[in-house]
Amino acid sequence: MLSAAIGAPISVASGASEGGAWGMAILASFAVSNSKDLGDYLQQEVFADSTSVTVEAAELEIAGFKSYMDLYKKGLAAVAVASEEVS
Repeated sequence: MLSAAIGAPISVASGASEGGAWGMAILASFAVSNSKDLGDYLQQEVFADSTSVTVEAAELEIAGFKSYMDLYKKGLAAVAVASEEVS
């Protein structure tokens, strides 16, 4: 869906689903390491063997997302009117 929304390919690393706690553990590990640069540490120690998947939306998916957003934006006017009536 993100690829269709932005009209460009996206890549997702294999560890992307690990979440915030995993990220905090990585930062703690970096803090006690002798590394000076976080970018280098991540590239050499954390993601050195990481794999990723790249996905690119088809033209039909991009058009479908655009259509959805057009309808969504049209619905915002109705929500604005309804909220004025309730207030």
